[in-house]
Amino acid sequence: MFKLYMAFSALFNLITAILVSLFVLSKNWKARANYGFFLFGFSVALWSFGYFRWQVAANEQAALYWCRILTLGSIWITVWYYYFVMHLLELKERKYRVIFLLGVALSCAFTFFNLTTGLLVRSIRPAMVFEFWPIPGPLYLPYL
Repeated sequence: MFKLYMAFSALFNLITAILVSLFVLSKNWKARANYGFFLFGFSVALWSFGYFRWQVAANEQAALYWCRILTLGSIWITVWYYYFVMHLLELKERKYRVIFLLGVALSCAFTFFNLTTGLLVRSIRPAMVFEFWPIPGPLYLPYL
């Protein structure tokens, strides 16, 4: 029952993120703040979709794949949220753009390591009430 609850809460989160993001984008798709919110919402939706699929995975390989997909979504959530807030508050100073570009560079690096190595999510094993629990790799702590 717990596994079902976790899966459907992720599915609810996925649908909500998509609908709200599309709604905001539809109000003015040219506004950078709206576009930033859409990218933020898309990252949350990707994380939620990966989380849902991880919870309903039938085997260890599928669970590992979906844990890496949900990690991919979570890598980009903070970058796009920062971009959204930067444009919402109209922060135009160079230092804010430099912080954003640094975040993009780090996110690109973490995306590479997440998708090509086991340095972020190393493996899967049973833990607590979960049949498939992700085991962090050596880069997971710096990523957090």
